[in-house]
Amino acid sequence: MRSRTRALSFGICALLAIAGVACAAAVPGLTGDVLAIVLLGIAAAAAALLVFLEIGLGEERDRERERRR
Repeated sequence: MRSRTRALSFGICALLAIAGVACAAAVPGLTGDVLAIVLLGIAAAAAALLVFLEIGLGEERDRERERRR
């Protein structure tokens, strides 16, 4: 995964979180609450998955370095 793609992925997660907060503030009632929960939930889940992906990719790089030695 390229650095640019990684940064873009985390940026999208941040935008989803911001959109969730904006929906909570701008859309009144239950609709705003539901939108906020959904958007913030998706953002949090995607960010967690990206962090685990980063950890896995780091381990793969370490293994490859060990194999080259």
